[in-house]
Amino acid sequence: MTDTAPLSGTPTDAPWDPPLGPALLASGRCIEEEQVLDDLLADLASPAATARGRGPVGLSASAAGGPG
Repeated sequence: MTDTAPLSGTPTDAPWDPPLGPALLASGRCIEEEQVLDDLLADLASPAATARGRGPVGLSASAAGGPG
């Protein structure tokens, strides 16, 4: 991703992706959620995400097609 802003401050911990903070520090760049929204939504809609109960925002796992 080439169109990102310089990182300022300290990255927030990302318990779902522990290497994310160190990767942002190493790159010196930040990534806004809006820049990767399609990827985030696709990940949330994936079978693996719904199996973990992390379906699309605003939907329960069962409403998203997952177990529950």
